[in-house]
Amino acid sequence: MEPSEQAEGEQRDVQAFEEAGLYDPTSPTAADRLAALRYMVDHGTSIAYLKIGNDRGRLFAGQTMSVLWGDTEWLTLGEVAERAGLDADTLRRLRNASGLPDPGDDRACPAVEIELWQAVAAGVSLVGEPSISSLLRSLGAAAITSAEAAVAVARDGNPLSWRSELGYAEWALEGARLIEQIPRGLDVLFRLHVPFAGDRILRYADAPEEFMAFTVGFVDLVDSTSVIERLGSQGLVRAMTDFARLATTAAASSGARLVKLIGDEAMFAHRDPVCVATTVAELVAAVEDHPLLRGARGGMATGAVVPAHGDYFGPAVNLAARITSEGGFGEVLSDAATAAAIGGGEEIGARSLRGFADARTIVRIRRPEDDRGQPVPG
Repeated sequence: MEPSEQAEGEQRDVQAFEEAGLYDPTSPTAADRLAALRYMVDHGTSIAYLKIGNDRGRLFAGQTMSVLWGDTEWLTLGEVAERAGLDADTLRRLRNASGLPDPGDDRACPAVEIELWQAVAAGVSLVGEPSISSLLRSLGAAAITSAEAAVAVARDGNPLSWRSELGYAEWALEGARLIEQIPRGLDVLFRLHVPFAGDRILRYADAPEEFMAFTVGFVDLVDSTSVIERLGSQGLVRAMTDFARLATTAAASSGARLVKLIGDEAMFAHRDPVCVATTVAELVAAVEDHPLLRGARGGMATGAVVPAHGDYFGPAVNLAARITSEGGFGEVLSDAATAAAIGGGEEIGARSLRGFADARTIVRIRRPEDDRGQPVPG
């Protein structure tokens, strides 16, 4: 290309950036912004994507969208519904169950959605919309958590901060390419987890049941308010990240399922009480050894639950939560059924628990003064 042609092309780019509202030549940082815009365009991000990101208040979101979606066709919800074999109202309900906002009449749906909703339509025909909507709520919650975790990792790992828009654009492109790989990892992880889910839900069932017998356990961080005040925001993030890591490790080592993390609390479940008891005791001990966290307490109960939406509901869940709240620093408490299943403990009396008409026998499985690393009886 001749120098004059290159200059003309660059001038056309500047004009296009200005017309899209992406560039102000009078800004003190105009040179840095122009270099960042040219970098992103040179690496495949269209001005249309950049404008979408800028309109959302985050210019570089346009670059991430470009990496994730590429040169795709953008459709209205009605067009997606027609091609997927659904009516528009049904698709709106299904998208809502998935945690997706209503796009209105805008062309805000990538064409790849059609394949997703065709599969969903087949599922609706097979088992009905209520069951598929329940599944979509679970999948949507997992997708939201995964997306936010991926973006948070990218944010926390950014060594450039906002010192330079060009530098940020260069780093953000690599981050977007990394995020693009995450769905492949989720696909493999999902398939790896299916057999273990079958072990927990199906192995011991002769026929589908409304309620199943499970042991449920909670580990609750003690005095978390003082931890927040002592550590501040960044220290708190590190501490809670460590708590999540310790909970995941404890569950994986024993075979129990980490159902969810709820703020400063972790919930576990399994048909085998020993698995849950081992997990709870291991996590309580690990928290006691942590340099930032004050301590933890655990509680368990065995009884009827309903597995649904990737979660567990029922009397045993409520009883385990109430028992946990009765514990002190370093204690693991349980109901009598769980204690008997794992080999006993020390009865500390009957307690009246909120939501339960009759007093329940509480058993201490682990005392605060017990030796560290001592296994749960079993």
